[in-house]
Amino acid sequence: TIRIYDLRALKELACLKKEGDFNSINSVGFSKSGQFLFAGSNNSSKINFWDILNDVNTSMYTYEHKGNTKGVKQVCIDSTGSNISYITEETINIIK
Repeated sequence: TIRIYDLRALKELACLKKEGDFNSINSVGFSKSGQFLFAGSNNSSKINFWDILNDVNTSMYTYEHKGNTKGVKQVCIDSTGSNISYITEETINIIK
C-alpha cells in the first residue's frame, strides 16, 4: 500500500493498492509533472505506474523485468521525465 498525504491540510489524499505479488514496496518516484507515481517492490520484478491526478486507485501500467527474481530495489526518474531507471540486485536498467 502507498499512501499520499497533503501535508499542509494534514489529510490523506489517496491510498494506492496493487493486488497480488506487489507488496514490500521499497522505492517510489514521481514524474517531473507530478502526475505519475512509480513504485518498485522488493518481492516483485515489476514496476507499477499510477496516474495520480486522474484515476488514483488503479495501477494503470505494469512494467515487468523478465528474468529478475530478486525484486526492484530503487526506482528513479531523470530530470527530463522521459526515462525511468531501476536497480535490481543484479543490474541497472533504463526504460525509455
